[in-house]
Amino acid sequence: MSRFRIIQTNFLKGELDPLVAGRVDLDGYFQGAKTLRNWAAFAQGGIMRRPGTTYTATLQGKSRLVPFQFSKDERYLFAFSDQRLDVYDTDGVAVTNITSCPWTEAQLFALDFAQWGDVMWVVHQDMPIQEITRTSASTFSRAAMAFEAHSSGYPVYEPYFKFAVEATTITPSATTGSITLTTSADHWVSDHVGVRVRVGSKTCTITGYTSATVVNATVNETLSGTSATGDWDEQVFSAVQGYPGCVALHEQRLWLAGTENYPSFIAASNTTAFRKFDVGAAGDDESIQISLGSDGINEIRFIVSGRHLQVFTDSGEFYPPLTSGEPLTPSNVAFRRQTAYGCKRITPQNVDGATLFLQETGPTVREFVYDDVAQAYGSDAISLFSPHLLSAPTQAAHITGNSQRPEQYVFYVNTDGTVAVFHTARAESISGWMLWSTRSGDEIVSINAVGPNLFACVKRSINSSTVYYLEKFSEEDDVTLDCSKDITGSGQTFSGLTHLANEEVYLIANGVSLGAHTVNGSGEVTITETGVTAMSAGLYYAPSLETMPPDTGTSTGPLTGEIRRISRVTVVMNTALSMKVAGTELIVRQVTDDLSDPPTAVTDTRDFYLRGYSRNPTVTITQTDPLSLRILALVMEISF
Repeated sequence: MSRFRIIQTNFLKGELDPLVAGRVDLDGYFQGAKTLRNWAAFAQGGIMRRPGTTYTATLQGKSRLVPFQFSKDERYLFAFSDQRLDVYDTDGVAVTNITSCPWTEAQLFALDFAQWGDVMWVVHQDMPIQEITRTSASTFSRAAMAFEAHSSGYPVYEPYFKFAVEATTITPSATTGSITLTTSADHWVSDHVGVRVRVGSKTCTITGYTSATVVNATVNETLSGTSATGDWDEQVFSAVQGYPGCVALHEQRLWLAGTENYPSFIAASNTTAFRKFDVGAAGDDESIQISLGSDGINEIRFIVSGRHLQVFTDSGEFYPPLTSGEPLTPSNVAFRRQTAYGCKRITPQNVDGATLFLQETGPTVREFVYDDVAQAYGSDAISLFSPHLLSAPTQAAHITGNSQRPEQYVFYVNTDGTVAVFHTARAESISGWMLWSTRSGDEIVSINAVGPNLFACVKRSINSSTVYYLEKFSEEDDVTLDCSKDITGSGQTFSGLTHLANEEVYLIANGVSLGAHTVNGSGEVTITETGVTAMSAGLYYAPSLETMPPDTGTSTGPLTGEIRRISRVTVVMNTALSMKVAGTELIVRQVTDDLSDPPTAVTDTRDFYLRGYSRNPTVTITQTDPLSLRILALVMEISF
């Protein structure tokens, strides 16, 4: 019998797709895992049980979480729900709410956002542009954005475009007052009422609909005449033509794009005047209004302010090439396609020098990165080894580290309530995927970070009812339960768990798991232990790790497919309190220990012995008790 030892020093490539099972020639094969669920990766290579969550609030319903950062010291979490906005502080405590909002639950994950100072713009193709304004530390207001106008009231400085066939003319019945506007071909619909139309360069507001060729209007600026003319246009953003579906701030301009009827049109405000879109004489500080010029119609889905202005459409990725430091102006703007993958309606994430976007077709995440040598952008796939973890994502977000850990994570919330988590550090060639989930049957609906604070909206079944909870992730692995709460008391009955009424919870006291208990309908839990005065109670979630089958070359060739066994595995641990390796529990306490003291976490190496031969032997690591666990490396001894 022959033996060899192999060490897995890190898990930086994350969970690998089953189709990678035969790629033992890849370095990443020995840096990944067959299963890596509910772990968080360290930049140094190890992994820990993912941080748990604390319950902070009950949400009004299904919600999308979005950060609002007024300053370093004043940060808020917005929870958008059906016709409502709830504002929370960074502890998850409610600040205020706004009702009667124009967005619906069905629109939540198609909303797009941009923020400058105390104002956030919210857009959707079926909704007028909304402004949410912070008016004090605890008050916010919402209103439809009003475009800036001349001091006399007109003109209104907004984008205009002729949506009618170019040859279509318009004839005003008079130059002032209440008039009719007659087009030479069908164009008008009843929703045109309230829309502004320019005849020449002067505006009228439509007040009534008569037919497809005739509408009533009020003249806002005296018209030049009553002859038929082809020089006319109408508001780009309206109930008829649609509203912008994406928004961004770049080079002190507000950028709007992606309407349903003019999907390739981009409009940028005048410099520092975010509500003014006046093209004027095309001066450097005046509005930029342009359509993407390329083959076919490109529906603009997102605009990202990065090293350059980046435009993501349904069929390609664009940017305006300029010399270094040259600002965008009406006279030099021109967009060039860089790659042709297309972007789904999942917000791209600007992380670690790259913009990550979900490709229009297939479960593929790509990073849009500028190459200084080629003077162009590329879009390499970063999920090729783990596409099985992406299950029709609905939202993306990221965190760039917290006060305890430096790791950067990008989150993709799947429709099944799981979260595909990407750990990245491009300078160190770190890129790996893992999957997070919560209690079986519950779903993570939305996730986002406000600075170092990571929150989730979680759909849970509690006491036979569906609820949506706002939960905050711990920054470390000191919280090892979900939807948890610290409770204190005396005796053997503890209260304060009404949010988990009639549910099974796990209890942790003095560094020891007290196991599963059921909360009664009043939010109380009773234990048999005595002398306990404080504990943490919450929902269990299971971490699981299974290695790839170890392999190596021998004098007769690789061991792939050969019958062999892992006879021993040495686990390098850091602050471990609970672990089960191939069914064998980690022994933390000794019979000589004082059981009244908290157990001492294991920071050491321990050997575990395995039985059985297999053509694809692996090591599985799970937990029985929801306690701290950090694994830094595995050394496997293989017999064949």
